[in-house]
Amino acid sequence: MSRKHAGILRQTFTHTRRFQEMVTILIRFGFTDYLTMMRLDRRFRFIRRLIARDGHSPPENTPREQLIRMALEELGPTFIKLGQLLSNRPDIIPPALLRELTRLQDSVPPVPFHQIADTISREFGRPCREVFAHLEAEPLASASIAQVHQARLPSGMQVAVKVQRPDIWDTMSIDLDILSALAHLVERYMPESRYFQPVELVREFSLRLQEEIDFRHECHNITRFHDMFPDTSRVRIPQVFTDYSTRRVLTMEYMPGHKLNAVLRGEAPRVDREAAARSITRLMLEQIFLHGFFHADPHPGNIMVGQDGRIGFLDFGLVGELRPRDTRYLTSVLVGTVHKDAAQLSEALLRITGAADRVLRENIEDDVYDIVERYVDLEMNEIQTDQLFNELIMVIINQGLTVPSSLLLFTKTLLLLDGLIRSLAPNLNPIQLFEPFVREYLVKRIGFDYLKRETLASGRDLAELARRWPRDTRELIELVKHGRLRMHFHVEGLEPVRATLDLVSYRLVFGLLLASVIISSAVVIHAGIPPLWHGIPVFGIFGFLGAGFVSIGYIGVLMVKFLRRLYRK
Repeated sequence: MSRKHAGILRQTFTHTRRFQEMVTILIRFGFTDYLTMMRLDRRFRFIRRLIARDGHSPPENTPREQLIRMALEELGPTFIKLGQLLSNRPDIIPPALLRELTRLQDSVPPVPFHQIADTISREFGRPCREVFAHLEAEPLASASIAQVHQARLPSGMQVAVKVQRPDIWDTMSIDLDILSALAHLVERYMPESRYFQPVELVREFSLRLQEEIDFRHECHNITRFHDMFPDTSRVRIPQVFTDYSTRRVLTMEYMPGHKLNAVLRGEAPRVDREAAARSITRLMLEQIFLHGFFHADPHPGNIMVGQDGRIGFLDFGLVGELRPRDTRYLTSVLVGTVHKDAAQLSEALLRITGAADRVLRENIEDDVYDIVERYVDLEMNEIQTDQLFNELIMVIINQGLTVPSSLLLFTKTLLLLDGLIRSLAPNLNPIQLFEPFVREYLVKRIGFDYLKRETLASGRDLAELARRWPRDTRELIELVKHGRLRMHFHVEGLEPVRATLDLVSYRLVFGLLLASVIISSAVVIHAGIPPLWHGIPVFGIFGFLGAGFVSIGYIGVLMVKFLRRLYRK
């Protein structure tokens, strides 16, 4: 590493206690090997001391994946969010670690109430008591970036106010600087890590984090969900009060009910858990396949059940968006999964990845058929959805293809939904719940409205083609008439033939030149052209000697090639 880069790293690390805290936590959870692989022990004396004292006895009887999750939780908000980002990447994270990352607990002790009131006052430019008629001091929830308090507007409306933690971005900026420096070290000293591009991953994470702490993005997402579900008889989306919302404060309608994490703890015995599981599944599938815009973090803390059984969604900071083309392909993935249809699954994966190479297509088809063959005789309740989808992701990765981000987020969301359903109603299998929706969705796809819409779209395309046809035909005729029409062909598979022809032509030219030298030398000797040596022309002698040496060398090369081929056989 250059001295300049090393200096930047040393300045980044040693100017903050935060780096020392991070190293201490990593060593305590048994990750000394990562520190030594990045050669940090050679750069910092305090790391060598810590390793010598505590670095040889990682916690016993605890899986390494669980230790990673526990370390991320103790490292704080930035690393919890990093773990949540990595949980969206089944293409680079092993399944066992992926399951642990989905269990990350984004719950931290609340900050003192006066700091929350100060934040509100700064955001609105007047005292907190003038903004809200009443603000509860005890928070409803406390997470890494913000905490939520119940409040009352001057109009009397009960609301939930999400307030960003004081100086949270300053803290996260320090962590991001350290992460960026560590990512460069990882890429340099751990070459196998370059597959998932640590530096680019940290850059992407930084951009996403900046977006998440700007509550205006979440406000926009909630508005879109309201437009998607105008019928509130099945689902509740909190209303946003934009006059009481800023970049760091988000004021929403207060929705009474039971969060699913409370239901899972048995604190809401009257909730029909099976009915809730069915409703949540239906609503999530509608978001993905009907609207192409979905809540991408459906864990128990972000979903609630009202007294009337309606499902309410909370925290819209992380959402997924699909283009119509992606939705069609992912529909085929789901249909192929439900029906255990290897042909449809293969075709869907091929379309998603855009694999055009014939060998790649055949390899993907073979791998998918092998996977489906293992599941075809199983009952629906015996199929592990998370394992099945991870295997499909690995099919793409093993062929050296890039997994599209749409498929990654779709897979992660379905896996979260799978775990949620199994926790709420263990007797239900997610794929069994997917099947009625798939059947209904396919009927709609071939229904009158769908056919009418597709026919109109095709009609517009045909009308545009008919409009442009005369002009395009006239331009083509003009090009032919003036001799300016050019056609380019590219024929595949000619490289081996071209290489063989080049080799033959080189040998032919070499043989002709050698023959010319021999004939010329013979003519010179026969004519007795001076200078002479013992009565023999010198040029003739040199010509024959040169031709002889070259011929012997060429024969030697041919013999070596022949023996190599013989040895290989």
